[in-house]
Amino acid sequence: MDKIDWQIVDMLLRDARVSYADIGKRLGLGKDSIQRRVKKLNDLGVLKTPISILNAKKCGFEGIVDFFIRVDTENIEILEERLSTLPYILILGRAIGDYNIYLSSFYRDFSYIRAVISQIKKISGISSYEMICYENDVANPLIWPFINGDPSNSIVYKIQSKNIQEANGSNP
Repeated sequence: MDKIDWQIVDMLLRDARVSYADIGKRLGLGKDSIQRRVKKLNDLGVLKTPISILNAKKCGFEGIVDFFIRVDTENIEILEERLSTLPYILILGRAIGDYNIYLSSFYRDFSYIRAVISQIKKISGISSYEMICYENDVANPLIWPFINGDPSNSIVYKIQSKNIQEANGSNP
């Protein structure tokens, strides 16, 4: 992948509905050139099917709550299985550091958060937890790094920079 491919990926991540003609105008290329590049990226598996983005606020969700959970058992799989039954989960995964499990979920109101806390307290093997609630734009929490702040914080920028450094034989 070259710099143009990465720019195309970045534009499609920001808006999967952007036309090939618009991408071409921004990059100084023709629509057909962009179409060939996108097909190549699809064929390589870099791009997959475009997705629809849920506007969670319009569906009645107030925000997102993140839980950082510390466990005192070796059998994390059972805890993950129990936690995975909670509604509205976005991400459930293992963490490295002071906490063993990370859980992120939409919430409708604070009664949902209280209910989750109550369920967490009932699960044996969980020694402690911390949480963060936020009401930012919950339409698409997974692409915030692409849209907000310094563009060099974009995951696409970081991947592109690493690939360019590796191609040039330097370490990131």
